[in-house]
Amino acid sequence: MKHIGFGVFFWLLSSTVLMADYLNYLNPSDLKPYRFSLETKSIQKLTSSSKWIFFRSVEYDSLPFAETPINHLFYQIPSKDKNIIYFHLNCTNQIFSLSLIDYHISRLDQTFYRGNNCLAYRFFRKGEFFSLGGYGLWRTGNHLIRFSKEYRLFDGVNSFGDPPTAIYKGLTQYLIDTDEIITFSNTNLDINVDYGKVTLDHGIYKFSFKTKTWNKLGEVTLDPIREILTSLPREALDQFVFTGKYFVLPYYFNKGAKSFYFIEPKSLKVYKYEDKDLLMSQFRLANGSVNEDRHVFNLDSILINYVFNVGNKSGMFVQIDLHEIFKKAVFIGYLNEKPWYLTWWFFVLSACSLICVLFFLVRKKFKNRSNFKRKTIHEKSISLDFLDLKTKEFLIELYQSNQDGGLDMDVANHLLGLDSLGHDAQRYKRSAILKEMNGKLAMVTNRIECIIRVDSVLDKRQKKYQINPDAIHKIGKLIK
Repeated sequence: MKHIGFGVFFWLLSSTVLMADYLNYLNPSDLKPYRFSLETKSIQKLTSSSKWIFFRSVEYDSLPFAETPINHLFYQIPSKDKNIIYFHLNCTNQIFSLSLIDYHISRLDQTFYRGNNCLAYRFFRKGEFFSLGGYGLWRTGNHLIRFSKEYRLFDGVNSFGDPPTAIYKGLTQYLIDTDEIITFSNTNLDINVDYGKVTLDHGIYKFSFKTKTWNKLGEVTLDPIREILTSLPREALDQFVFTGKYFVLPYYFNKGAKSFYFIEPKSLKVYKYEDKDLLMSQFRLANGSVNEDRHVFNLDSILINYVFNVGNKSGMFVQIDLHEIFKKAVFIGYLNEKPWYLTWWFFVLSACSLICVLFFLVRKKFKNRSNFKRKTIHEKSISLDFLDLKTKEFLIELYQSNQDGGLDMDVANHLLGLDSLGHDAQRYKRSAILKEMNGKLAMVTNRIECIIRVDSVLDKRQKKYQINPDAIHKIGKLIK
């Protein structure tokens, strides 16, 4: 495994967090950093000179924070409503709203302060608030619940299909245009399973609100994304930035190069941006501890980093648009893209190659067996039936005389032992012997007529026997 180091200990935050006494947020109207102070019940604004100044006071609705523990985390819930900031108290189902018109804070729910939804993924869908997964009571969960405005309580959403075992500290996002949820690389933990071992599920899952069905789309296989998600500390797996279109992963060290990765959850396309100009590496991209004077503000693709210097009591902030950074990114593959040795075309190519090799081996073996069988038959015919003394002498004499025009009829009759027979008997017997010889020689030479009858060069009325020129070479090897 390659050496991986991260310039930031945590990933980019997907929502603004209230740590200690402040809820930091970007105003959707002017895209300026603001913060709500729980202690002073007021809102402060960050100026261009990086100083927090009083903006206005805030009114509460019947003490909405009465059940709120000290130094607990509040998370902003992304919303398309530019007049209201929604936020919730972590590890509870407590929901709050901050009106940007009259700056009034109200608590929307009537739930108890307890639950198993720490770091659950929370989102709005068609004006309704949902919560998905989370951790609590010593185990991770995967339930989808919906907030009822009428009863001011949560209720479960029934579903079909193959959901992930847990939805916790992974990359999860609701896609408005397709009305679906995409989630992958979630952390699973249950103290009753495998002695409470923490496992990472690289599965990619999709939930359709239309069919209420979970489907598994495969697994995260593309490197270095899988390597990054595997090597990242578990406590950092719930932190990332979603720009409204892309997940953004922090840079990854590879022989000194710094890179950022943009993942499009809709298509699972992955893009790589090499930060050669240090546009994103010059400031921290994640919130640190509760007491640090360093904060990240995020709204869609806008990311602002604010740093406060305690010594001179001054601060500075840097703003960046992640969609502008994306324009310089390069497509590197699909999130669930398999290695070349696991792709379907590799298996098809391997199968075709194997079939060709097997066909070649079988054909070669069959051919060798056929040649061996044919050779055996030939050797048996020649040694037992064909090459008796007289026919062998005849074949040798015929081969040796072939260059002189061949053997005439009288010599042929003498070599075949037909001298004592009458003329007609000689003709019939000689024809039968030569026919049998041609049949047996054909098995050796693959020529139908190895011994042929031709006209004499000296007297066209006389006939002679010769060896067929097409078979002379093979007959010569057989005799020698």
